[in-house]
Amino acid sequence: MLSKRQLYILVYFAALIGVAAYQPFNIWPGALVFIAILLFTIKDKSPKQAFIIGYAFGVIFYITLLYWIAWATFFGALPVPFILALVPAFFCWLFRKIELANSKIALILAPFIWVALEYIRTLGQVAFPWNPIGNCFATYPEFIQYAEFTGVYGISLWASVINILFYIFFKNPANLKRTFAYLGAIIFLIVTPYLYGLAVIPEEIKEGDIEVALLQGDISREVKWKPGGVQYSFNTYKAMTDSVSGSEAKLIIWPETAIPSYLRHHRGYNRRMLSMAGNSGTPILTGSPDYTEIAPRQYVYYNSALFYHPDKSSPEIYRKIKLVPFSERIPFSGRVKILKDIHLGQADFSPGDSLMLFELDGNSFGVLICFELVFPDLVRRYMKRGADFMVTITNDMWFGVTSGPYQHLYAGTIRAVENRVGIARCANTGISLFYDTYGRVYNMTELNERKIVVDKVAINKGSTFYMRHGDFLAKWSLIVAILSLFAILLRDFINRRNKI
Repeated sequence: MLSKRQLYILVYFAALIGVAAYQPFNIWPGALVFIAILLFTIKDKSPKQAFIIGYAFGVIFYITLLYWIAWATFFGALPVPFILALVPAFFCWLFRKIELANSKIALILAPFIWVALEYIRTLGQVAFPWNPIGNCFATYPEFIQYAEFTGVYGISLWASVINILFYIFFKNPANLKRTFAYLGAIIFLIVTPYLYGLAVIPEEIKEGDIEVALLQGDISREVKWKPGGVQYSFNTYKAMTDSVSGSEAKLIIWPETAIPSYLRHHRGYNRRMLSMAGNSGTPILTGSPDYTEIAPRQYVYYNSALFYHPDKSSPEIYRKIKLVPFSERIPFSGRVKILKDIHLGQADFSPGDSLMLFELDGNSFGVLICFELVFPDLVRRYMKRGADFMVTITNDMWFGVTSGPYQHLYAGTIRAVENRVGIARCANTGISLFYDTYGRVYNMTELNERKIVVDKVAINKGSTFYMRHGDFLAKWSLIVAILSLFAILLRDFINRRNKI
């Protein structure tokens, strides 16, 4: 039995090595062991105690992992770790409930329950699927190539299975024969996907198909939102656009909210955007806040991407579908009146309701605005609709010089592998880059660097198993978790009835 001091140290240690597995630290072995350590701390605890320990772990873990949210919105960041901590808390509670009934079944079900809880975080208005365990391996392309079959949740399931093997080893270290068996299984599970990755990935990054220009203006929020910031921002991006107008680029990309103004509704700036596209003969994609008037002086606001084509008299529009909870919108504020009066420094955007494909020289592409990059199924839906490549635009100035921009950008490596699609990423303050179809990054800027990047993005050459079948592993895991919970609740109900 662990002493209180040992328990506190292990919980804190598990949280910290879990965080260290993510970007920018990239110590991937931590992702294979931190759940095992967490489970070891609850091995002799009641389900209620396990819930409390899991919650304490979750608070430490998410405060440390997501501290950068406070850089963007301090009050909006306050509830996030305390809400997300319920996920490992519930996992620990359910694991102990099942383990007390049948320890072997608990070990079998645990990886599926963990993945199910990761998948649940993609659903609803409070969706925040940031950093599933699979993302810990995003900086190591050799480990993630089978995501074209399983998606990121297949990587999470793989990591969870290895964690369970470590947990078994921690519980029973004395049996030498079993120790070698478990360590052998762990080594096999680690080496196999790595060897597959080595076999699949070409030695060199092949040249892409469509040349595009990424304009990273590096305009800080202190400049962007002060008086004169709109004019300064526009002049900056116009000068950068003029400098690439004579290049071979087929598309010029500005980042999310490149101009802090309702660009489409501003006669002067909107006209100048159309003129720039027309004079250069090159389409311009830019992020911009936007709105529609639904009644006199009643407006619905959106975070949008505007596509200015030389042959069209007005921009095409994509409205961001997945909004950041507590930052871009208070969840359920559209339905619950009292929530509309909560002000945590968040924007008041409404979600878009449809995907939009933009046409470019016989090809089409979809746009992901910032946070949307972390939603696997959203990218898959674009590909199913016929996208040939993807563009993601972001305004990472909100995250400052923190781990946030690195965690964000490496989610794109797995999206590229899942769909074998090239992705162009344009950021305001960094980091802009290209992903090849194997998740490797190239022509990457520095954080907080003003730079123009011109390179070719690869188009998708065919469908992957994941593209056709989606998050089937995650959905199966969710069914397993629901059935497990139902079985435990039914068992408790029957036991209570028998005691009466």
